[in-house]
Amino acid sequence: MPLRVTISLLYLKHAFNESDEGVVQRWRDTPRWQYFSGCAYYEDRLPCDATTLVKFCQLLGEAGVEELLA
Repeated sequence: MPLRVTISLLYLKHAFNESDEGVVQRWRDTPRWQYFSGCAYYEDRLPCDATTLVKFCQLLGEAGVEELLA
């Protein structure tokens, strides 16, 4: 999965107070979110499994996630 999509999902999750599962589902249903994430065309698929976001956040650590969102 592209890094831009992953970071976009983290930002959207924070901005709209979504859960991991919710942000992944809503990304699939919202063309504007896909465009924001760098997709040129609407894709009717999930960008990733929700556990991928959890693992990415664990790799970054709390300080890393806060720095991305700043």
